[in-house]
Amino acid sequence: MATKEQIETVILKRKWSFYLLELLVVFLGVTGAFALSEWSDSRRDASAEISALESIKVGLEKDLEDIEINIQAHEGGIQAIDSVMAWIGGQPAPDSMGFNMYLIFRDLISIQNSGPYDMLKSKGLDIIQNDSLRFQIIEVYDFQMEILEKLEEEYHSNQYHKNYYKTILEGIIDFIEFKPTGGEYISTKSMDKRTRKLLLVYLNDIKFNRMFTLSQYKETQLKIDNLINNLDAELKRL
Repeated sequence: MATKEQIETVILKRKWSFYLLELLVVFLGVTGAFALSEWSDSRRDASAEISALESIKVGLEKDLEDIEINIQAHEGGIQAIDSVMAWIGGQPAPDSMGFNMYLIFRDLISIQNSGPYDMLKSKGLDIIQNDSLRFQIIEVYDFQMEILEKLEEEYHSNQYHKNYYKTILEGIIDFIEFKPTGGEYISTKSMDKRTRKLLLVYLNDIKFNRMFTLSQYKETQLKIDNLINNLDAELKRL
C-alpha cells in the first residue's frame, strides 16, 4: 500500500504535467495566431503587389502608345526640315510647303500615365519584392519619363514655334508666293547667300534638337518594352 508521501508525489507530478501541458497549449495557440497573422499579411502583401504590377503594366502600355505618337511627330518634323532645306538650296518647293512649315514648328507635350506609379509610391515602393524590378520601375518613371517631359516642355531650345517660327518666316517671306489656286508656297526669287545660310543654320538647329529628343524617346521605348517583359515574368511567378 502506497504511503501518504508517495501519493502526494504522484499528485504533484500530475499537477506539473497538467501545468506544462496547459502552458504548451497556450504557447502553441499564441505561436499559431502569430503564424496565421503573418500568413494573412503575406497574402495581403502579395495581392497588393500583384495589383500594383498589373496597374503599372497597363499604364506603361498606354505610355508606349503616346510615345509612338510623339516619335512619329518628331520624325515628320525632321522630314519636313529636310524638304524645306532642299528648297532653300535651290530645289523645287515641296508640294505642301505650308504643311511642312507646320510640322517643323509643331511643339509637343509628353503625356504620361503616372497614376499607377503614384499609387505604388503611396503604398510604399518596397511592396515590390523583386529589387531589380523595383529599381527598373523607378528608373523608367523617375528618370526616363522625367527626361522626356523636360525636353518637350521645359527645355528652351525645343520650344520651336516660340523661338524659331517668326525668325524663319521673316527670312523666307520675300522669297515665296502663294499659288494662284491658294494654299501652297512656291519659290519666286533667288535667295541671297547670307539669308540661305542663316535659314539653314536655324533649321539645322531644330533638326538636331528633334533628333536628340527622338533618340531619348526610342531609348525610353526600349526600356519600357523590357520592363513590361519583366513585369509579365514576375506576375507569372507570383
